[in-house]
Amino acid sequence: MVPPEHDSTQDPRFCESSKVLVSDNSDVGVTRPLTRRAELASCQFVKHVLFVCTGNVCRSPMAEALFRELVKDRQDYVVGSAGVAAMPGQAASQHTVDILADKGISIRDFRSRPVSDRLIREATHIFAMAGHHLELLAMDFPEAADKAYLVSEFCADDGLRGEDVHDPIGMGRGAYDHTRKSLEIMLPSVFAFIEQTWKGPEASSKSE
Repeated sequence: MVPPEHDSTQDPRFCESSKVLVSDNSDVGVTRPLTRRAELASCQFVKHVLFVCTGNVCRSPMAEALFRELVKDRQDYVVGSAGVAAMPGQAASQHTVDILADKGISIRDFRSRPVSDRLIREATHIFAMAGHHLELLAMDFPEAADKAYLVSEFCADDGLRGEDVHDPIGMGRGAYDHTRKSLEIMLPSVFAFIEQTWKGPEASSKSE
């Protein structure tokens, strides 16, 4: 049974934390917790980036972790992932965990989740690992069409632009390394695209 929709502004995970801090202009270097209203207002300008693959255990968790590392010094990004056919609650594949651990990134607490109406509604940008993921999103969530892209769509590498990210599931460590290398080339272009086109929540789609 699909859980009932809820108002994400009442979710303690909204904007990933209820512990957002803001500089106090009266004393440089001092921080104070945002009030709930101020926190919600600040979240209106946060980019919610969602990476999508099939099972949410290999490619999209890797993309999520690598992109989160890319924007780790930015407080205006919330990064997540999901799968078009994901079973909820599964850990990321062991090779994915190990490859990211080698880069100093831990995802041992990661758990898979399926794409949902709430995730689609909250996302400002959706990046699919393969063309068929975009097709499924268009069928199941037509409202997402204007903010969904292939993760390689803006890649600076001519050999990778427009290509699907290789699915390494069931293969050896080398296949996962190949996926990681591809994502590491693609994700800076994803970041650049968001930064160059973002105009706020009122203009977060391709058609606006």
